Amino acid sequence: MGGNSSSHAEKRTEPQNGTRLQRRNTACINGNVWLDKRWTNVPALEEFEILRKLGEGGFGEVFLAKHNVDKQLFAIKALNKKHVVAHGQGMSVIIESEVMVAMSYPFVLRMHGAFQDEKYFYIQLEYASGGDLFQHVVRMIGFPEEWSCIYLAEVALALDHVHQHGFLYRDLKLENVLVMNDGHIKLGDFGLAAKVWKPHLEQVGTPSHMAPEVLKGESYDSTVDWWAAGIVFVEMVLGDSPFPKLGRDMGLEELIAYFESGMHLQVLQASLLKTTSANARTLVESLLRPSPRQRLCSLSSLQQHPLYTNFDFPALIELRIPGPLAPRVQLQLHRSSDSADDTGSHNDSRSQRRMSRRSRATSNREMSSASLSSEESDKYNSVSSQKVHHVEVLFSQLANFRTTIVQKAGKGVRSMAELEV
Repeated sequence: MGGNSSSHAEKRTEPQNGTRLQRRNTACINGNVWLDKRWTNVPALEEFEILRKLGEGGFGEVFLAKHNVDKQLFAIKALNKKHVVAHGQGMSVIIESEVMVAMSYPFVLRMHGAFQDEKYFYIQLEYASGGDLFQHVVRMIGFPEEWSCIYLAEVALALDHVHQHGFLYRDLKLENVLVMNDGHIKLGDFGLAAKVWKPHLEQVGTPSHMAPEVLKGESYDSTVDWWAAGIVFVEMVLGDSPFPKLGRDMGLEELIAYFESGMHLQVLQASLLKTTSANARTLVESLLRPSPRQRLCSLSSLQQHPLYTNFDFPALIELRIPGPLAPRVQLQLHRSSDSADDTGSHNDSRSQRRMSRRSRATSNREMSSASLSSEESDKYNSVSSQKVHHVEVLFSQLANFRTTIVQKAGKGVRSMAELEV
């Protein structure tokens, strides 16, 4: 690998400006979506033992569940149907499921199934026992450069895979990069994913990671994901937000002018000078150029950058390069098994929250009977049942499609045409 990497044993110090990373809310400024038609019950909630609540977001909750037959652990994302439809997010749920149905890749979280009952859509996900990158970056106050390069490479491979399948990710941040028990990462939470084939103007994502063209309300493409990758890389090596005061001290127009002037690059070069190699700093500059036409915005460009001159991407894809966080994750799991605690994390990026490290076990009955306040009930009971039904049908078709993929995968599928239902 090009450049000098930081020592693993190097002592990390608190950021000099006294700020620390804090979990960020995903924002949807003007992202209303319309509904379509497709969904049935493939697995059922009764097939799982709900162990505990992992987290919650604007439209539902995520639970750790154990399958009753094979005892495998999964994360079950439960989305309240009326909440989803009332907020115009029906198609977002469908697209999120569509993306995950299409993905089968080492660095993308796997969707195992989908089902529904009267109140909820359920998405059955691979369980990330190591939490998310955010919690590890905060605890370590940043990663050594070598670690950051490995994780940026995995994120870049995941983004390229998503883009090659015709989708934008649009919400890349540390909170959405999940850590598996082998120390490698997987991209999760596709709630803001969108199809590439049409121009996009929606100002959606997490404000601290939005590219200038998104902030300006201009048409954008997959280059916005590479800008966010640059922000994530800086957060990993600094252990801090690259622009901690932006958004608090600047209005939108001021912020746009700041980026367009290139002032942010000067600030970053100074911040990174003592902790990173020259090659790492030039990579940051390439990823965070204000003009999308001048930005580093492809996997091939990243692979050709001097920082990755001697990096073995094929070995990484085959997971022959050890995941840097593996020892920490294994230690966490050992402590977790001793204390009946759990540090796994599946973020619903629509709501800022910290995982409870000692959340009490939640039964299937408690999850199914979650209720709204009387005021909320009045609001959501007015939602058109026809709209809810449209999303239910879509969800059923996707669930059936995912089941077909799983069944045919064992028989050796040669082409996507064989998966048509």
